[in-house]
Amino acid sequence: MAPLPSQILSPLREALKIYRTRVARLRNLDAARYALRTFKENADVYGESVESMMLARGMEHVDPANPLQAAAFLARMGDSGRKALAKCDRVATAIAYAEMTLEWLDSELSHGER
Repeated sequence: MAPLPSQILSPLREALKIYRTRVARLRNLDAARYALRTFKENADVYGESVESMMLARGMEHVDPANPLQAAAFLARMGDSGRKALAKCDRVATAIAYAEMTLEWLDSELSHGER
């Protein structure tokens, strides 16, 4: 499963194509930005539920600098908890990458470059 849905990736890919007109690329950029905003809102809700699950399992009592405590906490999380944490990390990374790409494209297109 890809971390970002096609509602974000498709217009982002179209905005990256240099043979398209500036207006079309800006339109795709806005569509990708809007889709990313909606996706981030949904990801925040999911992230909050994962954080609630971690708090319920005693995250506040774990010292992250202590490898034994961290390993014991991850063992308490179970397989589904570890997968949820990994998904949160993948989604956060994909969102950050998409935001950087949008920012770069915005800068490129605002300077009148094709």
